[in-house]
Amino acid sequence: MENILEVRNLKMYYCGRRETVRAVDDVSFSVRAGETFGIVGESGCGKSTVCRTLVQMQPAPGKILGGQVIYRGKDLTSLSEKEVRAYRGTEIGMIFQNPMTSLNPVMKIRDQIFESLKGRGLTKKEMLDQAVSLLRLVDIPDPEKRVSEYVHQFSGGMRQRAMIAITLAARPKLLIADEPTTALDVTIQNQIISLIARLKKELGMSVIVITHDLGVVNEMCSRVAVMYAGRIVETAATRELFDSPAHPYTKGLIASLPRGDGSGDSLKPIPGAPPSLAGEFPGCAFADRCPHATDRCRTERPELRPAGPEHFAACHLTGGNA
Repeated sequence: MENILEVRNLKMYYCGRRETVRAVDDVSFSVRAGETFGIVGESGCGKSTVCRTLVQMQPAPGKILGGQVIYRGKDLTSLSEKEVRAYRGTEIGMIFQNPMTSLNPVMKIRDQIFESLKGRGLTKKEMLDQAVSLLRLVDIPDPEKRVSEYVHQFSGGMRQRAMIAITLAARPKLLIADEPTTALDVTIQNQIISLIARLKKELGMSVIVITHDLGVVNEMCSRVAVMYAGRIVETAATRELFDSPAHPYTKGLIASLPRGDGSGDSLKPIPGAPPSLAGEFPGCAFADRCPHATDRCRTERPELRPAGPEHFAACHLTGGNA
């Protein structure tokens, strides 16, 4: 399939007076038209920062210091701030983990949807009709009434649906969902996962799902990239990743999942913690937590290399004993 997005060797650093934090360090991946692509990893690994950097939304003092973000043939890193703003929302939409940080508590839901519909030459009645249709599209009951309510009158799951409706008002071609289910209970999580999958199909979107939850990846994504310490350490089709993980970090993430088979086996956490992203790593950033690390792992940085058909891992032991 044709790629809607290609990220090539992207680098985004926070350059302070005393130290440089390599939050996104030479990251490359692609998203195909119509697919759901997952980016997974522990908190602080850089997965959310990558996706904010795609549309130059990284907070100060973050700077893009290299690489390209090719969206539908256009390199977004070559555009001015004003030019990139034309892509945000309209072409590339984003929904976030906590809708209360994105929704305006003093505006009615309809007025927040109107903001996304401005500039289309619609009358107020036409905008209201579209707002009601969008709430109906995301399965909010009684949308004719709820469209005139405020955020505090919505439950957590309905707030997330309202934020999705507002994002979809601009009909983006690419939707970035940043931890879209983390703050919700299990039942609502499943509803939001099913909703995003249905909307992707109905609207012909591509979706990037950012999550720390491998269960969400397994349910939603056709391909996945695993991030660690600002870099991608493995990419593969989702089924391939779960069946034949190649990087020790990926193996650790999968081993730490509850088995759910009634065996009573305890979880197997990955020992240690991710390193600080300030400063450079002479070798593999995972070496201090890896049970297979060698002297080479601590002195030579591994690059992504084939571990199978469309399967790549940044590990010196790929294909060996990792």
